[in-house]
Amino acid sequence: SDFVGIVTTDGKALYVNRAGRKMVGIGVDEDISRLTVADFHPAGAMEAMKKSVLAAAARDGVWQCENTLLSRTGREIPVSQVIIAHHAADGAVEYFSTIMRDISERIGMETRLLESREKLDEIMRSLDDVVWSVSPETHAVIYQSPAAEKVYGFPAQAFNDNPNLWAEVVHPDDFQRVRPFLDELLAKGELEMEYRILRADGEVRWLHDRARVIYAADGQPLRFDGIASDVTVRHQAEEKLRKLSRVIENI
Repeated sequence: SDFVGIVTTDGKALYVNRAGRKMVGIGVDEDISRLTVADFHPAGAMEAMKKSVLAAAARDGVWQCENTLLSRTGREIPVSQVIIAHHAADGAVEYFSTIMRDISERIGMETRLLESREKLDEIMRSLDDVVWSVSPETHAVIYQSPAAEKVYGFPAQAFNDNPNLWAEVVHPDDFQRVRPFLDELLAKGELEMEYRILRADGEVRWLHDRARVIYAADGQPLRFDGIASDVTVRHQAEEKLRKLSRVIENI
């Protein structure tokens, strides 16, 4: 299924195998003696080959790269390519041979993955909750969603730079209760907890943290994933209700 070809040092086609002919739309018995390297590549790719690729292959003996083939229908085909320079006894290059593999499927998969990642990033940016993931071994932050800046008052990157920041922002009165959170999570597999934090500006906020252990196929902990929701408004409402209840009781 790979394209195999041979060209002279000035780029004239000498041989293209059956799979290569099929790839670019050349007939099985078609004469290729008038074709050159330029007939197999779009203009931009051809310029790069003239300037550096063939020269590098001649110098080093072999060159690997990603390139683009051009079919007779005008379709551009992304390929991985190996070019080999074949030398005569005096050291001069006699001809070049090449093997090219169609990587359209891989490129398409990478494109789809990138699009999926971009969509996921858009969703994460729209959330008010903080989605987080940490290493079970080092407790280093693997991922922290953009909402972290809104909730904690620190940029998400700050938690990557300082793995202890999540503990440092816990309210002093709740610290002893929250400190074993990750150890308890590892032991139980799932855990929920509410506690206060001190934002970068000093404001006190209440968080509801829900987390679970993600396991690898061999049963070993792979990471801790969680969602931290700002429940300050709820706590403020509950406090108002408690105060109102005390007032009513004293009437």
